[in-house]
Amino acid sequence: MHDRLPASIAARTPAKPALSGQTGPLTTLHRLLALIIKEFLTLLKDPKSRTVVILPPLLQTIIFGYAATFDLVDVLCAIYDEDRSAASHELAARVAGSPTFRVVADIDRDADIARHLDAGQVRLVLRIGQGFERALTLRGAAGTPAAAADGADSAAASSGTSPAPAQAPSHAVIQAIADGRNSNTAGLALNYMASIVDDFGARYAAAHGGQPRPSTLVVRSWHNPNLLSRWFFVPGIVVMVTMVVTLIITALSVAREREQGTFDQILVTPYRPTELLIGKAAPGFLVGLFEASLIVAMAVFWFGVPLRGSLLTLYAGLVLFLFSVVGIGLMISSLSVTMQQGLLGMFLFTMPAAILSGFATPIANMAEPVQWLTYVNPMRYVLIVVRGVFLEGADLALLAPQLWPLALIGAGCMAAAGWLFRHRIQ
Repeated sequence: MHDRLPASIAARTPAKPALSGQTGPLTTLHRLLALIIKEFLTLLKDPKSRTVVILPPLLQTIIFGYAATFDLVDVLCAIYDEDRSAASHELAARVAGSPTFRVVADIDRDADIARHLDAGQVRLVLRIGQGFERALTLRGAAGTPAAAADGADSAAASSGTSPAPAQAPSHAVIQAIADGRNSNTAGLALNYMASIVDDFGARYAAAHGGQPRPSTLVVRSWHNPNLLSRWFFVPGIVVMVTMVVTLIITALSVAREREQGTFDQILVTPYRPTELLIGKAAPGFLVGLFEASLIVAMAVFWFGVPLRGSLLTLYAGLVLFLFSVVGIGLMISSLSVTMQQGLLGMFLFTMPAAILSGFATPIANMAEPVQWLTYVNPMRYVLIVVRGVFLEGADLALLAPQLWPLALIGAGCMAAAGWLFRHRIQ
């Protein structure tokens, strides 16, 4: 009697959707959204995870922004003035007034040179020889300073003995002696000191009627007029911190499920492997994009790095780079059984990727076999894109040779991650 509903009621009763038979795009989208929300809830429900995602990137950006620099400031130096003339006092005052050097000692005998350098009390000693003012009067300009590096003799440095201070040659009355145990600092300090002495000689000749120079080199730096190393490093930090945060999220996504015993529960759901892969990749991608945007804002408004190019070009490079990083993170996560293995795999990739990217050292200075390895490193290309947009104002057409390798690497990484993910599920 009641087997059939009236036609009016049946017309208003919606049909029940099939639980596993529907494969329409709308149903697939609903499933993906549910999985992505679940991944975000898993990531953000833990206070420690929230802290890892937000606080460390900000601290790393601030610390690296101020600590990672090649600019020399307050290099400790001593002055050994053997001439004791007005000209030598003027040169010493010019060195003391430079922001690069801080004079902490006034040496009056040869033995004090080795003592100060060996003890690490100073990084450089400026020795002004006798007859300095007379040489200036005769030649009209200071001679090119001779340079000696303490520690250049590796045998003497390793044995703990100190080489005798080199005597200034007869054609030069100024000697700069640097602590060569830190070769990079020594080279930069000697260059700064040479420029100070050279500028002093030119000004002294002009003021005292000396012979003018036959030619003058006028130096101008494009894109970074003051040669601030912060303008070079901070755009690289955008890439570095974004990569680390994205790798942490994606490399631990599957490993966390396995360790907590919830991965088998996901496998019995109607999700296909491709949908699971997208659901695991989306949170890392979105969080990485958010971190990149946050650090870009800090670079511009906190550190004052100019953003001369287009945001479209910048985000095109960042999006392609994030696809590569997400794919690498999912490959690591698919191969990892525990979160500890995921973290280890992340660090095994991060260190070589940073070193082989040109982040701190030029790729052209590396050995040729190592340079070939950099072509498969996505960080190499995105650094050129980010620095080009920030400092050069490069457009999309100019950076296209860097974008298509990023797209190829991203497609390869995502394909490999999908294959590994399906293989591990089966």
